[in-house]
Amino acid sequence: YLLAVIDLSHRERVKAVRRDFVANVSHELRSPLTAIRGYVEALAERQSEIPQGERIVGGLLRQTRRMNLMVDDLLQLTKIETAKPFVPEEQTPLALKAFCQELVAQIDDQQRQERDFAVKVPGKILLLIGRKKLFSLVNNLVENAIRHTAPDGRIDIRWRKLPQGGELQVRDNGEGIPAAHLPRVTERFYRVDSGRSRDAGGTGLGLAIVKHQMLRIGGDLRIASRPGIGTTVTLHFPPRVVKLAALSVDDDTDDVTLHPELQERGVQFDAKELP
Repeated sequence: YLLAVIDLSHRERVKAVRRDFVANVSHELRSPLTAIRGYVEALAERQSEIPQGERIVGGLLRQTRRMNLMVDDLLQLTKIETAKPFVPEEQTPLALKAFCQELVAQIDDQQRQERDFAVKVPGKILLLIGRKKLFSLVNNLVENAIRHTAPDGRIDIRWRKLPQGGELQVRDNGEGIPAAHLPRVTERFYRVDSGRSRDAGGTGLGLAIVKHQMLRIGGDLRIASRPGIGTTVTLHFPPRVVKLAALSVDDDTDDVTLHPELQERGVQFDAKELP
């Protein structure tokens, strides 16, 4: 037998120092950025009085907003890394289908009208992960899909039942990602095409946030893509965060039915008793 003892305390101290540094810098940047954005927005109201004002002020606004988003994303990553252990039982069950439909409805009108969105999620699926976490996960994936899918493209949000938990997929028929880049796309600030990504408004942190969020809840993130064909991002949720609603409603007939597992246990239900 061979017993090896490796001291990882230095590595952990380095991680802690890096984490604290990122958090402190982000906090320090937030206040001056807020002030700068306020001044730029004030200038925007009088840009007609400035030579080439629309181009200059518009550029300043875009960059300050992008920096604000980056600071917010960095702070979110730090919070994920330092958060207390995740306990599903402390979360309020969220109806996944209604949540995804609401998220799509909130997308910018032009972006929603230019692309074909479809939500293919059973109405009985409930997730125990918290509204903020779920919004961060799904919104990051949908925004990425929009950013890399041309107008007239298609974006699907679908659920797949598994023996152990389930999967939520965001699938598009956009530009796709070359295979050589797939192992690194969840790294912080990694960009397949840096110039194009910055022009599109991304911070380079979205997939890193999704990856860390999924690890915190005991799930995982997988990405499959082919250039010119599209990308499918899959979130695997473990059984402890996936629940089935006792009642489900048929989208076509509005019929309310009891979940089969409850029927097998002898539970009775009369739809006429519903308000």
